[in-house]
Amino acid sequence: MKKIFRVVVFVSLPVYILALLYILFFRYRYGLGIEAGLFAERIKYATNFVPFRTIGTFLTRLFEGSINTSIVVENLLGNLLLFFPLGLYLPFLFKKFSRLPIYAMWVALVILLVEIMQFIIQMGSLDVDDFILNFSGAIMGWLIFTKTPLKKLLNS
Repeated sequence: MKKIFRVVVFVSLPVYILALLYILFFRYRYGLGIEAGLFAERIKYATNFVPFRTIGTFLTRLFEGSINTSIVVENLLGNLLLFFPLGLYLPFLFKKFSRLPIYAMWVALVILLVEIMQFIIQMGSLDVDDFILNFSGAIMGWLIFTKTPLKKLLNS
């Protein structure tokens, strides 16, 4: 079983990485319409450092009926699931990522760098809620892989 899964991992990992890069950096071919020279404006409109502000806004607008459900699902569930596969790939490929503190530190660093890069290249915003959702999804993936019979099954 492990050999079959290893082949699946090595075939699907590059596909996942390319899809992740596309979603994070190339899906939108435009920034937020803010001139590059207006850094203060970009900070004002393309950052959120208040935890759960964006999540709360999406949920409030959803319950009010003032936003399309698909927008909420894409933003909230999409961000939650985006890094979920890392919880499967990393501990399977590298034993050191079977330890939660090491895995969590590296995933947090990667997600933080992604958020900063999206802001710098103007292909997204720098939002603590994106970090929270991405990190939560990555941890859920790790928990499912390492704390369920799945790991034992795939290592046999």
